[in-house]
Amino acid sequence: MKEKTISVCGCTPSSSTTTENSNRTIIVHFFELDMSRSGVSSCNTCMSVEDQVLQMVADLRPVLEKVNTVVQVKKTIVQSLNQAEELQFKASPSIRIDGLEVLPTQGDIFGLGERFWEWEGSLYNAPPTALIVDTILRAYANSEQTQNTTPFIYQTPEPLREYFTDSFEKNINDNCECS
Repeated sequence: MKEKTISVCGCTPSSSTTTENSNRTIIVHFFELDMSRSGVSSCNTCMSVEDQVLQMVADLRPVLEKVNTVVQVKKTIVQSLNQAEELQFKASPSIRIDGLEVLPTQGDIFGLGERFWEWEGSLYNAPPTALIVDTILRAYANSEQTQNTTPFIYQTPEPLREYFTDSFEKNINDNCECS
């Protein structure tokens, strides 16, 4: 499993990024599908959403530090169906912030095609900045109290299952728009 902790500037954080006075830690976990099966290292959407997340964390970090909260960013490249099921991976790219998720809900949620995020009744081709900020702030607000939520039972989405099977390669060839 490829997983790394990254700082907002993209380098590996040192112990100096965590203060001794911190009472809370919010983990912003960025997940993306390993696109090497499609012949690419990543897609434009994943790269731009990752950049957007890093920028939002950089913008919010000074505010959260004032309330003794450290934000850590982790990234995982999902490389197998077993790993996807273990991580309860639902779409690519996904952002999980202390259990709260920001993920595309429509479109090609596991491929190179266009996907959409819902926010306040509208669809967007990238997660709106306000959605990411709202989720980070809700994670902060919920860090000392647990939401009253129904337990979620994960089921592997069929498109993800197909991606990691031989039928995916057949679909790529059948749906190829190259000329």
